Amino acid sequence: MIPWDTNIFIQPDDEKEFKLPKSLNVRFVNSDLVNYLLANFKKQTLILLLEKLELFQVKKYSFIEIVETVIHHYNGKEKLTVSEVKEMHTFLFRLYKRESKEKIAGPLAQQIATLSISSNGKIRNAREMYFGKNYGNELTERLYSFDKSKILASQQVYGFENEKSELVNKYFQWIGIALLPRYSRVDLSTTSDGYNDYKEYVLRNYDYRKPNDYNEYY
Repeated sequence: MIPWDTNIFIQPDDEKEFKLPKSLNVRFVNSDLVNYLLANFKKQTLILLLEKLELFQVKKYSFIEIVETVIHHYNGKEKLTVSEVKEMHTFLFRLYKRESKEKIAGPLAQQIATLSISSNGKIRNAREMYFGKNYGNELTERLYSFDKSKILASQQVYGFENEKSELVNKYFQWIGIALLPRYSRVDLSTTSDGYNDYKEYVLRNYDYRKPNDYNEYY
């Protein structure tokens, strides 16, 4: 029996069996049942069938909705282990791979934090991490040599060694892994917390031996 609070979707046409964690609040209507209902209701399209099944909260397949449900499911665990993170990425990558066959995968919302494994085995938000030498990005590897938790673990660690590297790279970029260091703009005022620190930094690093724009020396 399926609980009433379960997210129920029509099974994608190209999947005989769509596997997700049993504990996840997502179920798929079997494709054979869908075909039976279409014939029984004499409906020619899924849209018309979905109107009939609206009472049972059955929805059209939604890549983003399912993906975000998977991420929230694992993020909700109290002590997420490396093995569980790998398991999550196995499901996410499978979903992404299928979606990429049809079209460009839709972007994740900025507030979605996809926990990932770093090169030193730590777990952190993908949006705080970067591609390193395992992905041909030597520069970022060197820049963050002081903090390996910012560098993404190799695709072998994730169990993607038999997958095409190009697709794996696109997947990791999709969840938020960056190629180059991120930057953010901070508006400073005399009341800002970092104002005095920034002022001291500028004064300490200014080269007073060079003239200003008017060829004047300080």
